[in-house]
Amino acid sequence: MHYGDVVASGMFRFTPEGDPLGFEALRYYDRKSGATLEKWLVETDPDSFREFDDIRIPTRSTVSWQLESGVFSWLKLDIVALKHHVE
Repeated sequence: MHYGDVVASGMFRFTPEGDPLGFEALRYYDRKSGATLEKWLVETDPDSFREFDDIRIPTRSTVSWQLESGVFSWLKLDIVALKHHVE
């Protein structure tokens, strides 16, 4: 990905059927001593896929930083309903 002078990359993982399983990239983790570049991981629960109005999505996922001190789970997401608008 390129945005102006900024270049970034990440890796998506999918099932053989094309369902998203995860995404990982290096991202800056802000801390009191200053931001550091760390591994950032989004993982979906492969058993959580549901259809909402013919849209198949994972309903549970976790966003974590893989820090030297251990894993910091920043977000645990559980989607129970989905409303979308198509123009």
